[in-house]
Amino acid sequence: MAERYIDRVYTEHVVLDIGEDIGSLVIYTSEKWRGKEIQVSLKGADAAKLVHTAVWERRFNGRVAYAGVYPALSEGDYIIWTHPSKEVTITGGQVAEVDLSAICDIYIPFPNHAHASGGAMSPDLLPPRYRNGGRVSAAPMGAGCWNPLPLWRCRQIKRATNG
Repeated sequence: MAERYIDRVYTEHVVLDIGEDIGSLVIYTSEKWRGKEIQVSLKGADAAKLVHTAVWERRFNGRVAYAGVYPALSEGDYIIWTHPSKEVTITGGQVAEVDLSAICDIYIPFPNHAHASGGAMSPDLLPPRYRNGGRVSAAPMGAGCWNPLPLWRCRQIKRATNG
C-alpha cells in the first residue's frame, strides 16, 4: 500500500515529546523539498535504521518556512542523508535546528515505500523509553511545543525586549 499525503499548508504548532534522553530536530529547507522525506540515522548505528519525516510548508506570523520536524529522537550524533550530508547532535530536552536550504539532493532508500499498516514500526527504531509498550511518563505526550521561529530570531527578540 503506497502512502498518501495530504498536501496542505500547516499553521498549527508542532507538539514535541522531549525530555530526559529524548530531543527533537527541525530541518529547514527550500520549497523544492516540500513533500519529500529526509532521512536521518544515529551515527554508528545500523544504516538500515533510518528515520524520516516529510518537509511541509508551514506558515506563521505572516512568514512561510519549509521544515521537517522529528518530534522525538534519542540523544546522540546523527547523520542527515542529504547531499552534501550534514551531522547534528541531539541533546535530551532540547530542539536542534539545521538549515539545509542549500542542499542539492536527498537520499531516498526505497522510492514509493509504504509504512507498516496501522502505523506500526519496529520497536528497535523507537527511542528506548518507547519500547515494549510501557508507560513513558506521567506527563501527557507533548511536553514541548515548537513554534517555527528560528532560535537566532528568538534570541534577537529576547535581546530587543530585555534592553
